Amino acid sequence: MTVGSALRMQRRRGRTPTQPTTLADNYGIIQFSMNNSQFSPKYLFLCLPLLLYLSACHQTSESSCLPEAIQLTDVVSATLQGDNLVKTVTVSEKLKELQAACQNGKLVDSLGKEIRFYQLQGCWGTPPPNYSEIMQTQAEELSALEKQYTVITMTCNPGGIPYP
Repeated sequence: MTVGSALRMQRRRGRTPTQPTTLADNYGIIQFSMNNSQFSPKYLFLCLPLLLYLSACHQTSESSCLPEAIQLTDVVSATLQGDNLVKTVTVSEKLKELQAACQNGKLVDSLGKEIRFYQLQGCWGTPPPNYSEIMQTQAEELSALEKQYTVITMTCNPGGIPYP
């Protein structure tokens, strides 16, 4: 609604243009006056629960599309920076980076490509005898997945502590 149409509505209802009116014929939140614009703080308390609910719905919808074994707080990657500082990236942070959304029960990136999670292997102090087989299989599986999906690889070392 424009200010001009609000003034015409006021005149039709017998109000003078200096009397405050609300947007959408008293259904709005912001009151307009010819002298100044003002916002009534009491409406903030009415809108705040709705905004919090909508915010929670957005977070819930994202997490509802996650596989059962994955949490928003799980560590995707961890790197040692400096002496004892470990920088971690969580699933939540990675999903924000990818601008992920939940569509039809599936987690998708900003381009609509489905997102899959893959748990990396290979964080052994002493590797098992079939180490090279495990790593070969992992590389093949990742390659196949990356052709069809956006893949988030989950570190096998969430602490970020280097192995000897």
